[in-house]
Amino acid sequence: MNEEFKIAHPYPLKYNDRIKRLLLPYLLILVIFLGIGLVSKESEDLFTWLLLTTLIFAVFIIRDVRRNRFYLTDFVASEFEILLGYQEFNQSRSIKISVEDIHVKLVNTSSRSGFNCELKMHAENLRFVINDRFDWSLKEMKDLFIHYIALKQLEMNELDKLNLSKIEEKIKKSRTN
Repeated sequence: MNEEFKIAHPYPLKYNDRIKRLLLPYLLILVIFLGIGLVSKESEDLFTWLLLTTLIFAVFIIRDVRRNRFYLTDFVASEFEILLGYQEFNQSRSIKISVEDIHVKLVNTSSRSGFNCELKMHAENLRFVINDRFDWSLKEMKDLFIHYIALKQLEMNELDKLNLSKIEEKIKKSRTN
């Protein structure tokens, strides 16, 4: 395996745009709940209910914002070395690490609405969560994971094989990935 493997996103979303995309669904749900509360006759407890709902959503919002602090934009791997390009908030940075110092895990995040997954990558003191919400496609995620397994010369377990087959199915169903 002497060839170079490269995934690059030359124009990644800015941190503010990623945060807006993360917050929009929560804000829409809050507006819908507010509308329902205002229309209903029992709006006496509306403020308390909205405050509680906002606090619950705040936990998820804070989690999503923290997970997107470091955003992987580029992955270039040779046989012994990996170059990671990433954004810390809006600052572009890069780091070179050895293959032994990186760990990638494919995580199934499916729900009733359908299959979904993400890659969790740990490199030195950096943690990246890669999903298809922003710039990354499922095909790129799949290719990165397969290349990582080959670089580290690891055996793929049954769960990873199952998740990769589900990714393949989802890629075939949608033409955008």
